[in-house]
Amino acid sequence: KSDAIAVVFAQIKMGVIGFVGLVRDEDVLPGVKAYTELSRYDLPDSWEALVEAWRQDLTNLAVGFHNGDARVDPKNLLACRYCDLQPFCRIHERSGRNEMPSVGDDDE
Repeated sequence: KSDAIAVVFAQIKMGVIGFVGLVRDEDVLPGVKAYTELSRYDLPDSWEALVEAWRQDLTNLAVGFHNGDARVDPKNLLACRYCDLQPFCRIHERSGRNEMPSVGDDDE
């Protein structure tokens, strides 16, 4: 069982200070969505199951990294639209495309 009540990053950049992430219960951190507010997403049935799924994903990534696995393998290619690391990424090599779709493309 996990005692975690939030998974967040502090966002500190010019003009923006706050938290980005997800919390178990409402009102834990200002401006951070609670697990119960995300009904439109396909999530596990409970916060505890979500944390356990994340734990398993991170364990699998760590084991793969330790074993030399460096595949570019995002869970969802739509995430690439919002990623700031495209200049360093090799995902287009796998997809056969020279560039990833940008935010606002209407090909969904």
